[in-house]
Amino acid sequence: MQKKRNEIRRLRKNSRQKLVKVLADKVANMPPESAIGMLVNWPDGDIIDVFIQMDKDAEEDGRPTITTYLLTLFPADRRAMITNKWLSRSGGIKTPGVPDDAIESNP
Repeated sequence: MQKKRNEIRRLRKNSRQKLVKVLADKVANMPPESAIGMLVNWPDGDIIDVFIQMDKDAEEDGRPTITTYLLTLFPADRRAMITNKWLSRSGGIKTPGVPDDAIESNP
C-alpha cells in the first residue's frame, strides 16, 4: 500500500515538473508586461517554481535569465513577498548544482 502511495506521489511530482517546464518556456517567450499581467494572479509558490525553471533553462542554454527583470515589474510589496519566500524555501541563496528536489514546492 505504501509503495503504491509513493509511486502516485512520484508521478504527481513528475507531472508537475513537466508542467512547470512548459509554463516556464511560455512565460520566457511572452512580452514581459504580458507575463506579469498573468503572473500577478498566480500563487507565489507557483511563480517561484516557474522562475527557478526559467533560471535553469537560461543557464543550460548559456543565455541570461529574465527572471530578475520580471521581478522588477511586480509591485514592490509583492516582489518582496516572492523573494522572501524564495529565500526561506531554499534555506538561503540557491547554490548551483543543488538538485531541484532539495527545494520544496509551495510551502
